Order: sequence, then structure tokens, then C-alpha cells
Amino acid sequence: MSSCISDLSKEDEAIFQHLQDALNRTGHICSEPDQQLLQALEDMIPVVITSIFDPLLALVEKHPDLSIMRTLLKDTKLAWNTIPLGTIPEDVEGLCIRSTILDSIYFWTLQARSMVDDSDRQLPGLQTYPCICLKLAIIYSRIALARDKNPDGRGHFDLACLLKKQSERHGNEEVIEEVVVMFREAYKLSPTREMLHPLVDSLLARFSASGAISDIDEAIDLMRQSEERKVSEDGQIILCDAYRTRFSVCQNPDDLTVTLSIIEKALPDGGQARTPEQYWGRLMSISRTIPAGTMNTEQGTLMLEIYRKLLKLLHSVSEPGLDLELSLPRLLSFEGLPSEAAAHALSLSLPEKAVEMLEMGRNLFWYQTRQLRTSFDGLPTPLADKLRKYARLLETTINARRSADVYKLRKMQDKFRHLLKKARRIKGYENLMKEPDYTFSSLAAAAEKGPVVVLVGADVSCHAVIIRSPSSSAEHIKLSGVSLKQIRNMTQKLKKIATRSRECIREGSEFIDDISRAGKQSMPATEDLLRTLWVKVVKPVIDVLGYETLGTLCNAREGLDSVVLSGPKALLVAEPDAPKLERLPNVIREVKTLASIIPPNAVIHLGDEQVNDWLPEHGTSVQAVVTHLPEASILHLACHGIQHDSQSGHHRYATDALRSGFCLRDGDLTVFQLLRLDLPRAFFAFLSACHSAKGDASQSDQRLIPFRLGFAARIRSMGDQDGPEVAAGIYKELFKGETMDPDDVPYGLDEAVQKLRARKVHSSRWATYIHMGV
Repeated sequence: MSSCISDLSKEDEAIFQHLQDALNRTGHICSEPDQQLLQALEDMIPVVITSIFDPLLALVEKHPDLSIMRTLLKDTKLAWNTIPLGTIPEDVEGLCIRSTILDSIYFWTLQARSMVDDSDRQLPGLQTYPCICLKLAIIYSRIALARDKNPDGRGHFDLACLLKKQSERHGNEEVIEEVVVMFREAYKLSPTREMLHPLVDSLLARFSASGAISDIDEAIDLMRQSEERKVSEDGQIILCDAYRTRFSVCQNPDDLTVTLSIIEKALPDGGQARTPEQYWGRLMSISRTIPAGTMNTEQGTLMLEIYRKLLKLLHSVSEPGLDLELSLPRLLSFEGLPSEAAAHALSLSLPEKAVEMLEMGRNLFWYQTRQLRTSFDGLPTPLADKLRKYARLLETTINARRSADVYKLRKMQDKFRHLLKKARRIKGYENLMKEPDYTFSSLAAAAEKGPVVVLVGADVSCHAVIIRSPSSSAEHIKLSGVSLKQIRNMTQKLKKIATRSRECIREGSEFIDDISRAGKQSMPATEDLLRTLWVKVVKPVIDVLGYETLGTLCNAREGLDSVVLSGPKALLVAEPDAPKLERLPNVIREVKTLASIIPPNAVIHLGDEQVNDWLPEHGTSVQAVVTHLPEASILHLACHGIQHDSQSGHHRYATDALRSGFCLRDGDLTVFQLLRLDLPRAFFAFLSACHSAKGDASQSDQRLIPFRLGFAARIRSMGDQDGPEVAAGIYKELFKGETMDPDDVPYGLDEAVQKLRARKVHSSRWATYIHMGV
């Protein structure tokens, strides 16, 4: 206990040292303590209560995120106040109550410290006293066990749990050994699953400390002997870890096969699972240490089936009616799953299966949002009306984002699920709001107008899959000259170059791409990086195809006729003077140029239509855009863009990505706001805003821009002098005929970029534009 006294006052240190001396005389065995130890305990309790509760409650009051602890802490303090101090209780129950309360204080203090800044963690009482609380809890638990004349295993179990917490903080081998002894005795006295699982965990922890294979063997034997393991998900995870650990040491392929078999059987085929993230974490560990090429056929097939089941479970994670900010962090925990699954399928020479798996994990976030707007026409009227009602209520409650609505939201979700189950029992509606059909034959329709190339980047390898036509099989190319790590490094280098280029444009100075120090190039030129991408990624695909072509996306033309027949409507948004950001003088010229290209009756006016003042004199407000966007088929945003990666926030919340958006005069038009809108006419968006197509590396599978057919955008920061020219090229192509053809968009962008290249402008100006969609 001496490690806890460094921050105590001199008076408290004396009391604590008295307790330490008494404990040393008594020893760590579970025996009746002497009176000196009992008195030392009673002297220490007031010190703990006074020193830890007040700063902890003050911390809870200061931080709203800790509000849930307020009542619990006050109840705990009230429980302490009802205990008469000065006399150690004679009964075992009284001792256990004191131990439990001290353990609760320890737990809540650690929880609070983990959620606040470093400065608050240093508050007096929050560093030393949690350790003392745990020590005192252990002592009371020992005394209770010594006085228990008819042990049933619960006392040994409680003491083992406390000692386990101590070992996790300090890693003392002697304590780890006692944890195993106590859990083993608890299981001997009460051979239940509740006692078994902690014993097995303790054996695996002791193996990690000592490396004794006998601990793993014993853990596996204990789990296999338990008849209850088949119905316990926790037991399956523990057994899986035991086999996985033994395989990592002994490299017996049978252990790997059993590990994969346990995971595959534990995962449901669709529906919901309590902890799918845990299985994904274990699968990642396996895939990164064991190349798929070294697995036998049974192991490779099991891995593939596990990937398929996990991808199906992603749809339950993002099912309709879940809060956007609750589901996005969960989706983030499955980062890389679709790509890893596809790469594994390709390692088994199954390119069609790879395409299916990629599509199963794409754009789930946007898919979830659209699902609440499903038409329920054709269902019995009472049922359809109820589904519409709860779909609207769910979307309204989700968008409100108030924590007070959480209970209300859960009740509505349950009711909505119940109604869906009733609807799915009706013939013809069995698949209502279920995940789409991801069979390769249906996906291959995307190649109707030309070959489709799918790039697969996973940690283990990079690949390309080519689908030449709807009736052809998929072809697989391994991109052996490049790795995902190299791609990420190139991305960072291009970002630095783009930033330097923008600074030069702003300053009016010449941008020199080759920066050298002592005769050595310190940063690769943009052309070198682009050449690497061409040689190692693009050219191998072009060589196989024999020519370059532009593919389309599956089912992207659905609803196109209605857009054309009703007439296109373009919402042109320009914001040259967003607060606290560099002025963009050319965006006004950009939208005025577009207004001269687009038919006047196709422009949505944000200002006084009588004077054709479609650009408000005092800038564009977020509300004006939100109000008019549902009637628009085309959205053009010429402004600053801001990207919040999922790790931008102080607590690294995945939902920070939802705050990304476009900077207008009175605030940001965020991704979250766009997702809330019903955009029935959405056809095409031109995002003439920096970072608007950059994406988030940690959420690369999820597209958040809600436009069905496609958008053109900038990837990196750059000057705005090229925006008017590029935009004009696209809109001239788009409006050249009586109807709009989505194929005109990529060709218009390509032509505009080629004109920039013909003038030999730096690649940081033309390489920042991309097109997604058709």
C-alpha cells in the first residue's frame, strides 16, 4: 500500500502508515485481524470520505457528461452516512456492504477521471484516494471471508474481483496468483457459469504474465467441460480467446480452425447480435497475423462466412430508426470490414464474392436515413398509416438530438419494429425495409454501359476487380506494386503540396514543386506522386482492359425520367465572405456565369425574383438553403468547405464527421442537416468547396452526400480562380440539349480539366476535382 501515500497530507499519511503496519502484521491471508488493524481501518474511513466525495461531486457538477453519476454518488454517500463509524461490524453482511461501497467509489472515480481533462484529473483527492478505496475494500473483503463460517463461494469471488482490479493496475505476480486461487475456490464451492468464466479469464491473464501453456490448457478444458457454454455468448468469446491464444503460441492449425468455428457459430445469420464488435476485433487480429494464403480450405471458408455474417449484422447496427449520432460511432468500430472481407474473398479467387461483400458494407449510414422515407403504399391502410406515423415521429425525434428523448426514442423504435414484423408477414412484403439484394448478378448490371473497375484496398494487399458486362464474370488483378500504407502516405504528401500551392496562389508567388535541401529533394513533386498512381494502380487496369472507359453505378438512373420531365431546378449558392475565413472573390463570378448558362426558369431564386436577384446582397443563410433545397434537382455550392474527421474532436467522437459541411454567412450547412432533408428531386451536386470530396479515412465505406446520381467536387484546399471555368464546362455540357443526361457530367468535367492541363497549370489545380456517380 506504500505506493498510495505519496500525495497524502502528513496527518493522513500517519494514519495510513498505521494501517499499513497493522496490515503487515496481519498478513494477506484471510484470517481474523488484530485490534490495531480494526482501529486503523476505522480511523482511515473518515479521511477517505472527506477527501474523495467533495472533489468528485464538484467534478460531476462541472461536467454535464458526468451528470448520470450525480444521483449514484449522492446515494453512495448517503449509504456511508448510515454506517456507524468506530466499530467494525461483527456480521459478514455488514463487512461486505462496506467493501462494496468502497469499490463503488473507486469505480466511479476512475470513470470520472477517464472523461475529463488532465487538469481536472489532478484535483486533490482524485489521484491518491481511489487507490486507498480499493485497498480498504480488499481488507474488508478479507475480514468478511475470514469470519464466514459457511462459505458458498461468493466471498472468494468478491475478493478475487477486487484483487483482479488491483492486478490490472499494478501487474503484481503475487496478486495475479491469488486471483486464480480465489476464483478456483469460488468455482469449487459453486460450480456455475458465473464462477467459471472469471476463473478462465484469470488463467488467461496468468498465462500472459508467466507464459505457462498449462494455464491455457486448463482454461480450455474447463470451458469444454461446461455444458452451459453453448448458450452463453460470453462463454463463446472466452473459449475463442483461449484457443486463439494457444494457436498464437503453439501454431497448431487445429486451434485456429476451432477458433474460427466458434466465431462462425456464435454469429447469427442476420438479425441482431449483442457484441458483433468483439468478434470483428478478434477476426482482425487473426487476419493480420495469419496470411489468408497460409490457411487451409476449411479455415479460409470459415473466415469468408464470418465476414459475410458480420456484414449482414452491420445492417442491424444501422437499422432504420436508430439515432444518427448513436449508429455512426458503432459503424466506425467496424472500420475496414468491407475491404478486408473483399480482400479475403480475392485471396480465395472469388472476385464475384468480393464485389458482393464490398457492396454489403457501403453507404449504410445514408441507406439508413433514406429507409425512414420508404413508401408503404399497398399495405392495408391502417397498418400503412401507422408505419408512416412512426417513421415521421422517429425522424423528428432523431433530428431533435435531445438526450431527454432517448427513452421516448427507444419506445418508438420498438413500436416501429413491431409494425414492420406485421407488414413482413403479408405476401409480397417479406423483404420490406430489409437489406438490398447484393447478389453479383444484380450488381453486374452496373456494367451495362461499359466496364466497371472496383479498387480494393486492405491492410494486407491491394486489388482491382473488373466487370466487363452484366453477363460476364469478374476478373481479378492484384496490384502488387502498391500497398495501402503507400497510398495513405501519398495522400498526406499530396495534402501538404496542395496546402503550399494554395498559399502561393494567395500570396501571388510562384509555386515551386521541387523543394531541395543540400541537393536532396525533401518532398516528392506532385507529378511524381500522380505518376506513381498511374503506373501502379491505373495502368495495370488499363492494360487488362485494352482501352480506357467510364463505368456507371448500378440502378443510378432510377427516377431520372421524372426529373427530366418535371424540369430541372438549380439552386446556386455562393458565399464569398464566410466569417473568419479567407475571402473568395471569384465565387460570385462563378454563379453569375452559371446563371447565364442555365435557363432562367430553371434557377431557384434566394432573393427578389422580380429583379432576378438570385444572389442575396448580404450573403446566403443556412436556413434559406435548407428551405429551398427540397425543390432542387441541382445544387451548386461555391464557398468554403470544412472537414471534421471522426478523430477531430476532443473525445474523438465519430459523430464529429457530421459537423462537416459548407461555410455560409451565418454558419455551416452541415452533413447532419443535409441528412435530415427529404430531397425527392436530387439529381446532381457541384461542390465547389475545398475538402468537400476529401472524405474521412476512418469511415471510407460511408458516403454522406445525399445526391442519388452523382456529384463533382474538390478533394483538397486550393484557390478559387479555377472554379468558374470548371463549373461552366460541366453545366454547358449538362444543358446542351433538351434533356439532361447524367453521362454528360463526367465528360464535361474531363473536358474542363483537360483545358487546364493544356495551359500547363500546376497539377495541384486540376487534380483536386473528382466525379462520383454517373
